[in-house]
Amino acid sequence: MEILDCIFSCLDVHNLEASSKAHPVLSRIAERHLYVRITLQNHEEYNSSDSWLSLEVGQLSDLLSERPRIANYVLFLTINVGEDDDKLFPFLEAIPSVLGLLLKLRMVVLNCPSTMGWVISKKYPNLPEDFCLSLAKSFELISMKKVKFYGIKIPLSLLHRCGNTIEKLVFDHCIVSQSDDSEVESSSSGCPPLEDLRITKINNRSLKTLVHWVANGCRQLRQFRFSPFDKRDEDPFVLIKPILVSCSNTLTILDVDLGSLSARLIFFSQS
Repeated sequence: MEILDCIFSCLDVHNLEASSKAHPVLSRIAERHLYVRITLQNHEEYNSSDSWLSLEVGQLSDLLSERPRIANYVLFLTINVGEDDDKLFPFLEAIPSVLGLLLKLRMVVLNCPSTMGWVISKKYPNLPEDFCLSLAKSFELISMKKVKFYGIKIPLSLLHRCGNTIEKLVFDHCIVSQSDDSEVESSSSGCPPLEDLRITKINNRSLKTLVHWVANGCRQLRQFRFSPFDKRDEDPFVLIKPILVSCSNTLTILDVDLGSLSARLIFFSQS
């Protein structure tokens, strides 16, 4: 069995699907690998890689109903959302029913490909409240280690719910919003004990909010990668200074894209 398990760990999704249909014994082994990485999406154009199984919410719900054990195999989940259209909210509002069953998740990726790019001209979709609450509970799982946001409008209140086990956070082409200024002031206790933080192409308003949240609650950051959005209002390199100060004794990798200077500052510490 161990040899078969090792072989199945090297197969792509297509071969795992074929193996799961070949024989009941093979099916039980194959499904432990087939459902490790799942992508949920509401647009067919967003294709996942060969190592990720792409499903509709209804398909995953049916699988978990027929074979509840599969919930224990799902470790990595990507949620691809489309534009703010008629399909988006039914899709997001259906996810909590399955997300609440995935109690072994190690990583969640929330991705809106239509807003990614150098020039963001499309509207950021708003996330339904029930979806945010369900996502927050997943962030608090003991197993959760990584959370990644791409092209998403993120409520600061959602970040407050990041648990004490999250080690890596990625923000790429995102907006971080808060309901009022008091939410920013009370954010110091909500930052998880991060070791790896990546911030890419975030406007200065969101950057301020994010930096305040990190700098006042994170004291053991080891890797920090930063690429600015623009320098029209304030210098983004000045805005990230609080993170560098608060984590000066723990940072071992600092990777800063200097943008218009056509250079990149990368610092490695041997300590």
